[in-house]
Amino acid sequence: MDQIAATIGTFDGVHLGHRSLINKLLQESAVRSLPPAVITFDVPPISVVAPKRPYLLLTTLAEKQRLLDDMGIRVITLHFDKEMASMDAERFMEEILSDVYGVKYLLIGYDHRFGHNRMQDFDDYKRIGHALGIELGRGPQLNVQSEPISSSRIRKLLNSAQIQEANSLLGYHYTLSGKVVGGMRVGRTLGFPTANIHVDSRHKLLPPHGVYGVRIKYDNACHDGMLYIGSRPSLDNGSHVTIEVNIFNINANLYDKELTLEFVFFERSDHKFDTLDELRAQISADQASIMSKLHHYKLHFPAR
Repeated sequence: MDQIAATIGTFDGVHLGHRSLINKLLQESAVRSLPPAVITFDVPPISVVAPKRPYLLLTTLAEKQRLLDDMGIRVITLHFDKEMASMDAERFMEEILSDVYGVKYLLIGYDHRFGHNRMQDFDDYKRIGHALGIELGRGPQLNVQSEPISSSRIRKLLNSAQIQEANSLLGYHYTLSGKVVGGMRVGRTLGFPTANIHVDSRHKLLPPHGVYGVRIKYDNACHDGMLYIGSRPSLDNGSHVTIEVNIFNINANLYDKELTLEFVFFERSDHKFDTLDELRAQISADQASIMSKLHHYKLHFPAR
């Protein structure tokens, strides 16, 4: 069996804190001449441990895999089920990490715990690892504005529409991906045709209702646009939430295409207008404002 150096975690978002940990693993694995690997799970452990508790994700499994692949590191994805949830840290380290994957060096995040009920701490892991021949290391805590970067911190920022602040901790633009589906075609009637998006995962975090400046990727091209998330109160749409994007200077049939939306900034909150003319005027103003801001953004960050 090949021996490896590994780190383990959910890695939701693959944010700058995660990247700091993985870069530390790359350094430590090179010193020990061990190939590095990230060990993660196919579902968030909370979904198995507390199945009735709602949860939201920064990244779907596919998005997480792509982000980790981009770092050039091997990814081992474990199937997390009730059997794995019942394992204490000692059994998990022996039966999974040591016996199955040959882990000889394990780097743990500064606040990470694993095993049934997450009762053990780093000193316990070191003791268990010593008995199994696994060297333990502890990763660095990466702070921004005197607070550690964490997935929960980024979720809070996104939930309050602080898009640029969240992006700064992610190290990239927060994204939504989904397929273009049929809609009411109201945008086209108003002079601003939109593509309605069905998001791939019901657990994917949606920022608050409102209008956003975004970049849209499809067919290996990137375009500017404005995104609306909301229940279209001006159209008495009920409680149904729509996600629709107007792609600037593009008039094409995108039905059934897969789009990736990159959130660049929050423009304004959702609002009910008394007439369609008022709504049309506001959308026109939104478009002009967002076009200008995205142009300014690209001048300062041309490589993003």
